[in-house]
Amino acid sequence: MISDRQKSILFAVIEEYVKTAQPISSQMVCELFDFDVSPATMRAEIARLEEDGYLQQPHTSAGRVPTDKGYRLFVDALLVHKERENKKARAAMRHVADLDQEAYAAFADLARAIATLAGSTVFSGALRSSAFFKAGVHDTLSQPELEDFSLRKRFGDVVDSIEEDLPAFTDALAREGPVVFIGKENPLSKARDFSMLVSRCRISGGDGVVVILGPKRMNYRKSIDALDALCDFFD
Repeated sequence: MISDRQKSILFAVIEEYVKTAQPISSQMVCELFDFDVSPATMRAEIARLEEDGYLQQPHTSAGRVPTDKGYRLFVDALLVHKERENKKARAAMRHVADLDQEAYAAFADLARAIATLAGSTVFSGALRSSAFFKAGVHDTLSQPELEDFSLRKRFGDVVDSIEEDLPAFTDALAREGPVVFIGKENPLSKARDFSMLVSRCRISGGDGVVVILGPKRMNYRKSIDALDALCDFFD
């Protein structure tokens, strides 16, 4: 059973890794965050998080990176508390809500606004549409994870086929609020190296969907806040 302190340390590691894309050491955690514990205690807590499957050590690096299990615990905490700290997300959604909602072209503005806020690729469109609006692809491709050619190819495959793959998210779209798929949880086998956030919305009385796609090292907090704000304004 993970303790409250271990959970706080894990979340600190994830937040810092999201910012830097570099493995995080116990020394860095001690220097950057005030946990009021000795370096030896911090090393022991980090080691326990690794033993329990929340962190892993890439190659011979002295630092750790989150596992899918670690990301899952972090995302579940965000969803439970529904923290809405990103005021820019609210302002952007208000701007989009003021657009002409009689036209589904508003989905294009939604995709661009959320992509700007989340720093990930966003798809947006009507559920029965044959074409989705896409935004933020270039930003995602600039992430260090996407320097790997095979990963870039799999990312491109997901982007190119999102419309035909939408039925895979039927269960997620039946639920309220954003649903987060991390790595192997993804219903799309070709997207299991990434994370996807899926949320249903309504525009002009019609059912729509917004999907955020990015590396597992995405800023879940900003992405969830953006989708949460979207649901507030378009329900």
